[in-house]
Amino acid sequence: MKAEKQKKLDVEKNSFTALVPRLTSKAIYTVIAKDKDKETETKLVVPKQKKLVSYEDLKGQFNYIYETEDKLSISLPDSINSNEEITPGFKIMSDGNNVMSILLTYSSEDNIGITDYNDFTYSIAAIMMSLDSENSLDKVLDALNNSMDNQKENKVTVNDITYQFSTINAGTTNITTLEIFPN
Repeated sequence: MKAEKQKKLDVEKNSFTALVPRLTSKAIYTVIAKDKDKETETKLVVPKQKKLVSYEDLKGQFNYIYETEDKLSISLPDSINSNEEITPGFKIMSDGNNVMSILLTYSSEDNIGITDYNDFTYSIAAIMMSLDSENSLDKVLDALNNSMDNQKENKVTVNDITYQFSTINAGTTNITTLEIFPN
């Protein structure tokens, strides 16, 4: 691994967690574990993943909804960087122009995510339209409501795309996240 790509991870109780990006090509990571005078090296192979949608397709459909619907106040920029937060609560993970997954977070409290419920649900609808899945919007919104009502994880698959909701209580507010990714 090149020096500029090295990361040091803290180990707790002999375990650690490393998150790796979804990419359209196979990725190989080298993990080097050091304990006193012993060093162990392991190669991790992460297989290539399917893209969710091209950024151009997502942006075109999303911004069309933004322009035609008064209830959506979020628009997408002309281009994005890898793992870019568009606005608080709206993150796009990409590999170049390939959108690999999308993470939306809703909370009625400022600075936690999208605070307008219409922006949250209309963002879901706009994303589903870019994925040619708008006919199943009711199914996805039912999963959202189930997650919010029961404060639990709930996922639904539409056209080989997973919509995974999770709702937790964070004291004064509930926080709902939605991760959208291809199967």
